[in-house]
This record gives sequence, C-alpha cells and structure tokens, in this order.
Amino acid sequence: MTFELNPDLVRGSPAPGPEFRKRFLDSPQEVINAAGLEEHEKRAALDIDMPGLRMAARSYELKRAGRRSRRSLLRLPWLGV
Repeated sequence: MTFELNPDLVRGSPAPGPEFRKRFLDSPQEVINAAGLEEHEKRAALDIDMPGLRMAARSYELKRAGRRSRRSLLRLPWLGV
C-alpha cells in the first residue's frame, strides 16, 4: 500500500515555501513530528524522494522567475546570485 503526504496538513499550505522546504530537508523527522501527522502520513513523508524534491523545487523556482521576466532567469536564486 502507498500513502501520499497531504501537504494541506503541513502548515495549512498546498505549496510550502522555501523556508519550510529547507527545514524539512535539514531535519525531516523534527518537522514531521511537529506537524501532528498520523503514523502512515509520517511514514509517507519520510519516504519522499529528497533529490527529486530538490529538483522539482528548483524547476518551480525557475518557472516562477520566468513569469516575472526573462532577465530574472539569469539570476540563480538558490545560489544567491
């Protein structure tokens, strides 16, 4: 059986921001425990593909940057450039 983490349960947000994502990637167990999830949801959250999450977040940031302006694509927000 596969469980999916419902992001609405975590901080009431369907798309957690970069601060939440950084805390989650740095200390997933702590964030999961603080979220008050049920046991099967905790297991699902711990099974998340972390490299895939980073890649998807970077892609999302680039897409958002592209909506602001093409010039913003030259800046790399995750590198602070």
